Amino acid sequence: MIYYILWVLNYIIVKLAFNPIIIGKENIPKKNGAVIAADHSDQSDPIFISSATKRRLYYLANYDILYPKKDKPFYHRFAFLARWTKQVPIIKNQGRSQEAIDKAVNLVKRGKLFVIFPEGTIDGGETIIKPRRGVARIALKARAPIIPIGIINTAGTLPKGKIFFQKYPKVKINIGKPLYYRKYYGKHNDKKITKSIANDVMRHIKKLCEEAEKL
Repeated sequence: MIYYILWVLNYIIVKLAFNPIIIGKENIPKKNGAVIAADHSDQSDPIFISSATKRRLYYLANYDILYPKKDKPFYHRFAFLARWTKQVPIIKNQGRSQEAIDKAVNLVKRGKLFVIFPEGTIDGGETIIKPRRGVARIALKARAPIIPIGIINTAGTLPKGKIFFQKYPKVKINIGKPLYYRKYYGKHNDKKITKSIANDVMRHIKKLCEEAEKL
């Protein structure tokens, strides 16, 4: 209930303030689980992606955002929203990603939509950088499709440490057709395969971004 109340508020704000162009809504399944993978250039990206579907979305969230230290008042003030909506925490750069991967897989197997940003950071800005293998590990273990999304023009909209939008660009969201890697199902621990799939997903995302730029 909390998620959908927040979704309605988010949808109204996004619609009135940005009215983004969204292409390919029909590619998001109306039921069944899937992994949604998108490029990541701004902290506002989840806000826009959530507005593209009425289905509930689960995101991978930095543990420090869900459980912030007291010296981070910005995150501390709104962390409860992420916890209430049951986002999946991950502790970065400490070799402790498996627990988050398992939780994401469980959600997808239960028919949920799980969103991940393969780049793992917004530091690259609008430049698509090398992806991490998590997107492939989750999809292969859950035996589920990956829905690629290219989202452009969000960079600088909600920079780190800011509460309010800093600019109001024309955001474009291009949702691609599901990607299936059935012949690799169950091979989620193979580093070579998962790296290859992650790179392939990012190629599709980059192409979707390029198509969106022409709209």
